[in-house]
Amino acid sequence: MIEKDLRNVSLILSIAGLVVLFIGVNYADVSTNISDIDNNYIGKVVSVKGEISSYFYNGKHLFFDIQDDTGKIRVVFFENVMKNQNIDPNRMKNGDVITVRGNVENYKGRLEIVGERLE
Repeated sequence: MIEKDLRNVSLILSIAGLVVLFIGVNYADVSTNISDIDNNYIGKVVSVKGEISSYFYNGKHLFFDIQDDTGKIRVVFFENVMKNQNIDPNRMKNGDVITVRGNVENYKGRLEIVGERLE
């Protein structure tokens, strides 16, 4: 009886540990240097920190370049994400330092980050 209880407790703790590990690996924000982002990153989620430049808002979607000490990349936030994340484009300006999390995509031969979160 005691062995069966110990086995069940061990199984439950093992499963809980795997769940915590899975969450930690998938949601840990590790900042990526912009210069490291290449075609191997297409379809992957990255987090980059840098300064906004070339800011443009067309009334629906937000476009800007973000640059760090290593390079520059285009970032796009679509209207639905901006609404879900409560992003106010009128509070942003060139020179602001931010962190962006999003998917790396290739648009017309140019790598860009399709934003999911802005900090």
